Amino acid sequence: MICLIDPALQDHQQTSSTNLGDVVIFQAIERCLHMLFPGEEIHRISSHEPLRTDHYKRLAAARLRILGGSNLLSSDLLTYNQWNFAKDTRDYEDPNVRDLRLFGIGWWQYQAKASDFTSAFYRRALSDAGLHSVRDSYTAARLAEMGIGNVAVTGCPSMWALDGVHSRRNDCPTSDCVVMLTDYYTDPVADDAV
Repeated sequence: MICLIDPALQDHQQTSSTNLGDVVIFQAIERCLHMLFPGEEIHRISSHEPLRTDHYKRLAAARLRILGGSNLLSSDLLTYNQWNFAKDTRDYEDPNVRDLRLFGIGWWQYQAKASDFTSAFYRRALSDAGLHSVRDSYTAARLAEMGIGNVAVTGCPSMWALDGVHSRRNDCPTSDCVVMLTDYYTDPVADDAV
């Protein structure tokens, strides 16, 4: 069994997120996992709610634990945290989750260097074996600052199936382009240029 901590689930009742970007990314991750691990059961756990006892049991039993596909990492877990891991901050000091692998993860709004508290949590929770897949070099640099160097910059999993697709946007006819803009980190000049 593979456990995927998934931002595409709004809650532990398996309600889909209202953020369609997270749903699109989950579909790409699911496609990759089925290709890499055919026939393997994938158990999804929402990243939006604290983990429950049954989740810890499943995570402990899983042969692979994945934190998948959004800008879930942040610089200070005590002030802002995209991954709602636990209700009590003491759980961050000694997490019951270990050996998590990142899969297409990014850094929330390009925040500065992580706090000592946050760095310690990530070092305890993330696997030191194999590779973590991150979206960009900024995320890789933040992880490297905290001593997590087993990272590959892979981009977002939703883009992996575009291999071989012409992607020079200045030469791309409008009818053949997909453009994604974010509403929380705008650049009006660059956004209008798209």
